[in-house]
This record gives sequence, C-alpha cells and structure tokens, in this order.
Amino acid sequence: MKKDQVTAALIIIGDEILSGRTKDENLNFLACSLAEMGINLREVRVVPDIEQEIIDSVNAVRKKFDYIFTSGGIGPTHDDITAPSIAKIFGREPQEFKIENIFLLAGIPKIFRSMFEAIKKDLVGGKKIESREIKIDLSESVIAQDFSDLQKKYPSVAMGSYPFEGGTSLVFRSIDCEELELAKSAMETILKKWKKD
Repeated sequence: MKKDQVTAALIIIGDEILSGRTKDENLNFLACSLAEMGINLREVRVVPDIEQEIIDSVNAVRKKFDYIFTSGGIGPTHDDITAPSIAKIFGREPQEFKIENIFLLAGIPKIFRSMFEAIKKDLVGGKKIESREIKIDLSESVIAQDFSDLQKKYPSVAMGSYPFEGGTSLVFRSIDCEELELAKSAMETILKKWKKD
C-alpha cells in the first residue's frame, strides 16, 4: 500500500568533496529524480573517508527515513571504504550495492546516474509532491509577515521565499493539491493589497 509521504536521505562520502577539489553533481540529480517518483529528499550529509564518520552518519538516518542513498567510496582504491564501513553496521556485506534500505552508489556522476536507473525498480514512491510558484517584484522583507501568517494557516503546504535580482520567488509545495491551490490563491489575494498601495 502506498504511503502518502516517502522520505530519503543522501550521504555524500569523500574527502575530495569536502576539500573542494571535486564538485558534487549527484545531489541535484537525485533530488529531482526522487521527486518525480514521489520520494521527498529530506536530508543530506557530507562526510569524509573515515569509517566511524560513515557509520555514525548512516546510523543517524537509517531508521529516520524510508531510503538512504550513499554517493562515493565504492571503488577499488584504499580510500574507498563505504561498503566495508556499512557492512560493519549490519555484520554482513551489501549485495548488489544494497543492504536493507541503504543503496550504495558511485560518486562519479555518470556511473551514479546509471546505477540509480538500475535500482529505480526497487523504490516505491508516495504521493507526488506538487509545486506552484509566484514571482513578485517585491522584496522578501515586504511580504515576510503575510507569508509567515499564511504558512501557519496552511501547515500541510511547505512554503519558501527565494530572492532574485528585482524580486522574490514564492514557492509552495505539497502532496495535497487542494490545499496547495488554496494557499497559492490566498497569497495572490494578499498580493493585491500591495499592488493597490
């Protein structure tokens, strides 16, 4: 039976990410791919190639979310310690890069994507998260109180404001389409008063 909300976390593993030598490209791909399946990426951690750090991070999230994805540290070199570290948690080796609700993926973007495509069949999403956006030519500070009040009125709708040069983008996200439309419509009504002023 499909759950309303299915959640996930990503643990990015690698000294090269933390040092800035390598730019992570997997986070955005994973977040977008999961959202299309009705899986909400709720947390991301970046940890070094240190066994205890990997173990602690996996233990911190594995019971909190439906799916855990790791990125990096599964190659053949001495610093690729993701699989052995996770094996220590469960007392057994991952099979086909998976153990329980944890999926071990490569750090190299092209391989990460192909591995993700291969495991998609094992993932069950919930209700798809829909989003709506309103772009306004007002600064965040002008509408902050109204936006905050609206969030309290519609708690099932996640609301965020994102400034850009010349205005603000207001984003509404929810699995409840009716509430989503009501919240967006209420914000549009609020904005009319600013146009009159």
